[in-house]
Amino acid sequence: MSEKKTILIVDDDIVSLNAARKILEPTYDISLAKSASMAWNILNSTLIDLILLDVEMPMLSGLEFISFLRNNAAFHHVPVVFLTSHGTQDILKKAMYSGADGFVVKPVSEVLKEKVKATLENTKPVTERGILLQKLHILNIACKTGKSVVAEKLAEELKKVKYNVGTDKLLNVICKEIFQLNYSFAIEKIDELLKNKLFEVRKIDD
Repeated sequence: MSEKKTILIVDDDIVSLNAARKILEPTYDISLAKSASMAWNILNSTLIDLILLDVEMPMLSGLEFISFLRNNAAFHHVPVVFLTSHGTQDILKKAMYSGADGFVVKPVSEVLKEKVKATLENTKPVTERGILLQKLHILNIACKTGKSVVAEKLAEELKKVKYNVGTDKLLNVICKEIFQLNYSFAIEKIDELLKNKLFEVRKIDD
């Protein structure tokens, strides 16, 4: 996997999308989405460290999308910074109440890079748990859709990290079933792991 953090930029305005990418691309891996539905597809297949989210978008607004993410265990921890063209107190208040980790007023500038860096640094304590939750989510989707390459890659990664006895025991079973293409059983065990919240115990340091 890349050592760079991965930033997902979601904005229906292609000019703003490209401007943000240009500023952040030298430092981060970038994924782009023009809608919430496109962003969701990316989240189902890519580990994301931070989301830059436009407040006003058609179909599903940024405020609606962050509400969806904050109610999903796999993405509850992922930091979200809003991009907004309207820096009014009402919009900013709604953004912060929604669970956002900050905001940047468009048009974007080098301030965006500083905000992203600061936000990532402030969310380090939940990184290991967050990564595991995202991997389990993506693994679950990969098993349900028969994406063997993605599933096996994630299984290999999960085998290399030690969390705790209960989590590691179930992860070993999950990985074994994936390599044997027993996806339905692997999905059951992923659900069991998430239900029992064994991942709440901190990762064991090397």
